[in-house]
Amino acid sequence: MQKIHIFNSSFANSTYYELLHYETNKMVRIFLWGELFFHNNTIENKLQEITSAIIHREYKKIFYYPGNFSFAIQLDSVYYFYCSSLGNYPLYYFNSFNFISVSDNFELLAQKYELKPSAENIASLLWGAECIPYSEINMFEVDSIISFDEHTGFKTLYKHMIPTIDYSRYSFEECCRITKKKVEDAVYNVVTDKKIGLTLSGGMDSSVLAVCLKKFGANFECYHWMSSLYPQINELNYVRDICDLYGIKVHYIDISDSVPNNDGYIDIDENYLIPYNHGSYSWWKKTAVEAKKNGIEYLYTGFRGDTLFSSSFSLLSFKDFVAKDKKWLFQYWLNSFSVINKKHYMNLDESSIQKYSFLFARGADFINQELLKKGITTQNRNNFMFQVESMKANIFDPLKIKIINPYSDRILYEFSNNIPHFYKSIPISGQIFYKPLLRKAFEKELPFSVYSRNSKSNFGILAQKFCSAERHFIEETLLKDSILLKMNVINEEKLKFILKNDKKMFESAYALIRCCFMEIWLKNKVKSSKTV
Repeated sequence: MQKIHIFNSSFANSTYYELLHYETNKMVRIFLWGELFFHNNTIENKLQEITSAIIHREYKKIFYYPGNFSFAIQLDSVYYFYCSSLGNYPLYYFNSFNFISVSDNFELLAQKYELKPSAENIASLLWGAECIPYSEINMFEVDSIISFDEHTGFKTLYKHMIPTIDYSRYSFEECCRITKKKVEDAVYNVVTDKKIGLTLSGGMDSSVLAVCLKKFGANFECYHWMSSLYPQINELNYVRDICDLYGIKVHYIDISDSVPNNDGYIDIDENYLIPYNHGSYSWWKKTAVEAKKNGIEYLYTGFRGDTLFSSSFSLLSFKDFVAKDKKWLFQYWLNSFSVINKKHYMNLDESSIQKYSFLFARGADFINQELLKKGITTQNRNNFMFQVESMKANIFDPLKIKIINPYSDRILYEFSNNIPHFYKSIPISGQIFYKPLLRKAFEKELPFSVYSRNSKSNFGILAQKFCSAERHFIEETLLKDSILLKMNVINEEKLKFILKNDKKMFESAYALIRCCFMEIWLKNKVKSSKTV
């Protein structure tokens, strides 16, 4: 027989409830991570509804509650677990012979049981698979209701599948009207009467959120990253246009000191869940501190707008393809590292086109291919927003600021997966015009400069700038007494060749930076616990 132990991270946005269920007259213990939104209701009533849905096996109801949350519910001797693919609150477990430990923080489990990161999982992380560094720790399958009984173990009671809705016969104009209604509903569902901060980049996703928050009378102000030294990354004009139009207060966060040097760009802390893979960590930290000074309790972001309106969302994994005799697909990807751009489309089953993101794959062929193949084909995990999770745990939770992603909405995702793919990116004048539905839906509410823009991300510019300015730092980090080299995760000769060739180095910028993060993270673990 196995017992369940539940551990929370020290700054977890979690709450423990004990309530008497009104139907069964039984005591229920509930661990809730994240934020459950409700209008004209109380949290206790919502938890009563969730408990009733589980008792009556009406599991589908749970998936449409607005908010980013996970829970563990104990009813009698049975536990029920759920974590949403839309939120930032995955749940992990370590399975031993006598007990199972569950936590919202896999690093906490690894430290408690002195686990060591595996080489194949590290290779997968560096490539961009976003798996867990420790092979002994698993993540609960997202979008599933899972029960645990100490006699029978885990059992999947229900897995939510994205329904098929035929929008193929809908005109572009009809889909625009539906887009506007569903986006507005998604924002309304998570509007709070507390003071809100909105991270406003000046792009479509965050600008649309500003329009919706203004429409619903939210008490909010905006935060924008800018640089007084590097105007090529600025997007001030777009932000000023929309804030002037609606009379929105905006705070400008100057990130100049974090752009040109490794002290700011690679700002690694030994308490990271995993190495955060972009220098924007320090920018978010400045934003959080400023927002806290201004009394902000909720920080809204435009995360996942790209996923909804310029690509397709898929829950398939590499293991699914291998199990279906599609090993050729894996090999195709391995052979495409040097030419794959940020987004790549391919026909997987001749009936639908799925999208996969290669944020860090380009130029990553210096990672050990055998370890990578082993790590990807053996893991049985869901990719997750570990970047956001790391920021949440290390920056926002200690300041008691809650991150809200309005685009992480079940109905929006189901809509996105069923609309024609050519409604998500349109070729115009030799370039790809992304998010045409979102642009057209909010055309009348947005300044012309915002809905007509189609510019390059500043992240790519900064990644290349860092590699150019800090070549010596990268060499010292990855080639001198390197743990990644000792673990045979990266190939020394290929890495040296890349660092001598500017073109190759720029193509490998994301992968190089990610490796530096991982190397520093591993060395911090050696210093603190001698586990590597």
